Amino acid sequence: GFNVQPHATRFPYRTPPARLGVVVPTGAPLIVVSAVDSFEGRRQIASWAKTYSRVFVDLRAHGTVGVMCLVPHDDIPSYLATLESDEDAPEPACGMEGTAFVGMMLAGIVTAQLNAYFRGLPTFRKFVFEAGTFTALHTEYNEPDGRYANQEPQFDPNAQIEQMLQ
Repeated sequence: GFNVQPHATRFPYRTPPARLGVVVPTGAPLIVVSAVDSFEGRRQIASWAKTYSRVFVDLRAHGTVGVMCLVPHDDIPSYLATLESDEDAPEPACGMEGTAFVGMMLAGIVTAQLNAYFRGLPTFRKFVFEAGTFTALHTEYNEPDGRYANQEPQFDPNAQIEQMLQ
């Protein structure tokens, strides 16, 4: 397993948190997960992740809509170039800023996607869903080697099952 280190305060811009007790070199197998309430916060965390992570994950809960972005290290600059601003974000209905069941669904989705990523299988680059019906609203894809694809990957499900069983 992974050594999970929660960090609930503002992330440092250029250096890893001292309380982690480690210095993370570029290319290290570190996963950075962003689950903050602002796009500016996401931008700061992704900028830090550009230097210190292998994979950046952006999770968003907006009422009954969930968003998961799994961004390999080399694709973080394009993620930053297309990241929305706080002014562009729609205002949620009262009491619908984020709901627990959307967060739980996101946790399951990101766990499965990270498992696929580290096995070299295709993953979602961006997955947007409506949680009440688990309807996919928008999907973009990464190639198994981490390159951005933006189309559904073509793969043999039987070969994928065989690879997972190894």
